Amino acid sequence: MNLDPRIGALFLSGSLVACSLAGCSGAEDPIEAPPATTTSPPETSTPPPEAPPPETTAPATTTDPGEGDPLADLAAPVHEDEVVDAHPSAIASPTLARGTCQEVAEAPVRVLPRASAFSIVAARDRFYLAAYEGLDAGAEQVSIVELVAGQAPRLVVSIPIASPAARRTVAPAIALVGAAGSEASELGVSWIDGMGAVRAAFFDPARPVARAIELGLVDADLRFAPALARIGAQRVVAATIAIPENGPADQPTRTAMRMHLVRVDAQGEVVGTHDVSPRAGMGSHPLFAPGPSGASELFFIDARVALSVIHRVGFDEDVMPGDAAVARPVNLSAEPPSFAIARVSGRELAIYAAVGNLATRAVGVVELGGTDAPDGVVPGLGYGQPLTVRAISRTTDAVVASEAPSAAPADAPHEVRVRTIAVGESGARVLGEPLVLAGATRPALAIDASGVIAIALEGGLVRFVRCG
Repeated sequence: MNLDPRIGALFLSGSLVACSLAGCSGAEDPIEAPPATTTSPPETSTPPPEAPPPETTAPATTTDPGEGDPLADLAAPVHEDEVVDAHPSAIASPTLARGTCQEVAEAPVRVLPRASAFSIVAARDRFYLAAYEGLDAGAEQVSIVELVAGQAPRLVVSIPIASPAARRTVAPAIALVGAAGSEASELGVSWIDGMGAVRAAFFDPARPVARAIELGLVDADLRFAPALARIGAQRVVAATIAIPENGPADQPTRTAMRMHLVRVDAQGEVVGTHDVSPRAGMGSHPLFAPGPSGASELFFIDARVALSVIHRVGFDEDVMPGDAAVARPVNLSAEPPSFAIARVSGRELAIYAAVGNLATRAVGVVELGGTDAPDGVVPGLGYGQPLTVRAISRTTDAVVASEAPSAAPADAPHEVRVRTIAVGESGARVLGEPLVLAGATRPALAIDASGVIAIALEGGLVRFVRCG
């Protein structure tokens, strides 16, 4: 692999980057003190990741006797009271100072209480959420819910999963894959079953004929969600694949993480499968984000103990992927990695889970294509479980939701900090005041056409926020 010459520059300046996130004696540390502002915890506390799923009665499966009915293999929808147990109040529209964020619903809404982590996408005035639901007797399904701020949720469809897995800490992927400018005329969802096979379904949420498509990807790593996007006239699904490595016969088999993607045409047929990992490199944690031209690109990370590399893959007019290129080396990436890409004032930012002072968990932000030291979105404070990082781009800034330890002890509860990131004329990053969601974990966020941000948290609690 021909690495970008910036990697060499970063090796030479490694001590500067390491000091920026880990802290060095006598050096100015850009990681600020943790914010003191907190909000009240939600009425229903989110259980820790290791807690077993709540006992519940699985919805009975049904079969439509109609010959050739594409809905015949779908699970029966759960009852409405199993979809939601709290309704949000009306959404407020306060006047907010620039760089501040505020909850705008008196009460959040909880959807799919049997689920863990969520993914979410916005379509004009509504949101669509996807999650794995563990059912009785070890069964499992992917459920998609439609949510309009201030209204009760609507279950769109539940898709049974073959070979269910243990309760996951990641969500299935969900994306809008309809024609440009459409009002969610087509949704795409992709998931991984317990045997590591990646599947997808594409459907109109108004009439969800959601039949699973075999993508031919196997041995996917359950620690990482797949990623899904529409590029040109095709749908592209990316996943982290575990490839066995050659080694001594008397040693346990080791695997390397590789980044694979599949191209699917409008008829649901697989038209190409590609390993886009860098030569002699690895790849995990796929995500799609707009590149400089506005077209979607695939980003993933080659995570290493010290210096990791974020790669990007572009697509030509035939939706053929190019070679993986270095987007930005990052120092002290956390394990397992989590990162997000945002575009602010023409600059591309990477926000990533990092190792902070004294091996604490932190979140840093750097500019792609640069060699600048990271700024601290979440300063190194505590330990505990891995951190989840998500971001959305707006016209002049980005909104970031970062999981964070609430205190130093490893058993201290986590929280989610929501804040804006802008870029000044000099290129300096300006971080807004964080809004702290106490007791929250594993955020996913999306923004609707009116500027309302829905933040889906582990356990299905959805909170609504506006940022100035």
